[in-house]
Amino acid sequence: MKKFSVLLLLAAISLFGCRSRSSSYGPVTYKVTGLGAVTVTPTQSGEVMVNFAKITTIATSETITLSLSGLPAGVTASINPKTGTVPFSSSIVLTDSGATAVAGTYTVNLLVHSNTSGDKSYSFTLTISGGGNHNNCELAGVYANSTAACAVNGSYDYVETVMNDSMTANKIIFKNFASYGYPVYGMVNCATNTITIPTQSLPNFLTVSGSGTFSSNDSVKAVSVSYTTMTQDSIMTSCQFSLIQ
Repeated sequence: MKKFSVLLLLAAISLFGCRSRSSSYGPVTYKVTGLGAVTVTPTQSGEVMVNFAKITTIATSETITLSLSGLPAGVTASINPKTGTVPFSSSIVLTDSGATAVAGTYTVNLLVHSNTSGDKSYSFTLTISGGGNHNNCELAGVYANSTAACAVNGSYDYVETVMNDSMTANKIIFKNFASYGYPVYGMVNCATNTITIPTQSLPNFLTVSGSGTFSSNDSVKAVSVSYTTMTQDSIMTSCQFSLIQ
């Protein structure tokens, strides 16, 4: 009898020992829908309506808590409700009320915590349009120290004036593009510090296009652009210019 009791005790220890080493979380019993791309401007918030439903009708009704990570600086979020028992829906409202968020596209993570199934992450895309770009990356101004160079005529110095387009976010205008005497516009991305110059035709019958980068701090602004010119005879020339303020 004593031997039998010892065996039972050893079996119980073995059983509970195995349980203690296993994961404390079970499988996810819910599915997530409604996450999609959202756009935010200084005057318009963006909303994502997230739906949580049971995977099956007999699945456990998990209670979950929501939070976000990856929001760009300047963007605030309201989650309502922040905690719920599946099935339920939650509204996520994103706002750039201070117009300080840098324009660009970001990946935001919805974090879901459950005492039943643990922590899970689901991503969606946030686009900031116009925010932080009323001044279009603070590139506007007069650049007295400007240099342009093309393979056919060497380098030369000139003065460039960069202006903001008052009608279109992320758009700047080079008033004296490469000293040609004509305006050319570029699209800036403050998140990546890049400039794209779409193909444009000038009054001197040249077509220009290109791309570049910029940097800006409290004391120095610098712009570097590589561009291509093409004549009516389809003769192409590679050029570049740099602006320092």
